[in-house]
Amino acid sequence: MSSWQGLTIRLKQEIVELLDYESRCNLRLCSSSDRDTVDSTKIIGKELKISETTSEMAEGKTIIRLDIDTFTIWFIGRENLTRIDRGWNGEIIEGFSETRQQNRYELIGEFMERFTRKGFVWVNTIDVDSTNFSVPETWNIKCANLKLYNLQEHYLGWLRKFVTLFQKLKKLEIGCWGNEPEISELLAQIKVTKTMKVDHYLNFTDEQLDQVEAMDLKIYSFNVTAEAIKKRLQKFLKYGGKGDELDLHTPSHELVITHEQLIPNELIVKRIRMQNEEETEYNGHIIGGFENVHGVQDRRFINYIDFGQVIRIHCRIYEKPERSDCIMYPF
Repeated sequence: MSSWQGLTIRLKQEIVELLDYESRCNLRLCSSSDRDTVDSTKIIGKELKISETTSEMAEGKTIIRLDIDTFTIWFIGRENLTRIDRGWNGEIIEGFSETRQQNRYELIGEFMERFTRKGFVWVNTIDVDSTNFSVPETWNIKCANLKLYNLQEHYLGWLRKFVTLFQKLKKLEIGCWGNEPEISELLAQIKVTKTMKVDHYLNFTDEQLDQVEAMDLKIYSFNVTAEAIKKRLQKFLKYGGKGDELDLHTPSHELVITHEQLIPNELIVKRIRMQNEEETEYNGHIIGGFENVHGVQDRRFINYIDFGQVIRIHCRIYEKPERSDCIMYPF
């Protein structure tokens, strides 16, 4: 059996490609040869998380946190003074902190350069949450899953950046409230295959809604009609997977859109009365009338509610509520 030292450089690189970031760092410390092997091998991280919080200790001071798999690095500072902390699993490693006379945003860019291979940083999932800075022009990140949350005025810039880099995602989640028309144009350029959840008002038409491939879907749209929602529900029941959910919101305008208009006639639905149910609410179980291509014939829970200006229809697999054991205490 060959030892590690006896392997060719190419075989070593193929093994290193399978390692997470922490394992690569440990291997890199073994020898100068191992360091060169690690540095020459493309890394595809499982998840890159970027977040920023405001420090309560000083005005203008923020804490930027980057998590790459189990490795964490913090850039803490304001203007041109930054303290850098490092750690594993969110715990700071004592003795590895340093202070630099440099802006924290510049330091983030330098740090990300270490992961660049052939002009790109490769990760499976990127999660950007509550950052107060726009995406740097030099960042070219390729991923399969993208999550953008609480980015205020910068979310369109982040989304534009990713649209220019690729046109296909497995999962897309956006939690940035607003009504900018451009976001609908950007989303129309991306093919999302599995999950698409957007907490932002869109201008999707019936045709655009029909073209969305993802079955795990949540959107708010100004323009979709009752007929389009009904058609989407039929598609969801036919093609949706076990854990998928359909969650659609649309303004009711002056039209009165009832649950009868949204639920296809061929479905067998059993009305369920819920505790504290609103007068404009309808709850039921879909127990038949559809054929799922994946063999997922479980009953579906469906909820319709008219909030006055907005209606919502939500459908998912019904899950029985867990029963908690009753514990009798002696008195």
